[in-house]
Amino acid sequence: MRYHTRVGLKLVAGAMSLALALVACGEPTPPTRGPVQASGGQQDSGKLTLSASTNCALLGETLTFTLQVKNTATYPLEFTGPPLFDMTIKRVGQPQVRWSETDQYPATINPVMAPGEIRDYQWQWVSTIEGVFTLEVQTAALPPKATFPNGGSASLVFGVNWMEWSPGSIPGRISCADLK
Repeated sequence: MRYHTRVGLKLVAGAMSLALALVACGEPTPPTRGPVQASGGQQDSGKLTLSASTNCALLGETLTFTLQVKNTATYPLEFTGPPLFDMTIKRVGQPQVRWSETDQYPATINPVMAPGEIRDYQWQWVSTIEGVFTLEVQTAALPPKATFPNGGSASLVFGVNWMEWSPGSIPGRISCADLK
């Protein structure tokens, strides 16, 4: 990281005050608040795209998580489970929150996806505890004539009230309320 020196003079109650500040030049800039997305999976287990409406939510804010599953294979995929597709929110030291254990999880999901088929699933979650969380999805699909299913996964990280940020070599927290 490059730095430049900023010097300021200020007249305070008839005396001059000298201020010296070390200001970062260029990257890294603080993160911005907004949607976040991650991809995973493979041809034999479906392409997975996982997204969250924000990377840094305020306490009490409703987040929308979207899972898109696409069969990129030239043959049908049969997903195994249950649950077939499940999003899980994890935080160290806290119980997991599973989409499949909520009333928002679909009552039935067709386990077979045709070649080129795309499905979108949404889950809304209210942030009731602060910290840094991981949102994960794991799937297993059985290609035709296969004995064992192939696994696929995707994950992303989001914060509630704050998130980790390391400008250079000094790790720290940055408040979600301070992000633009």
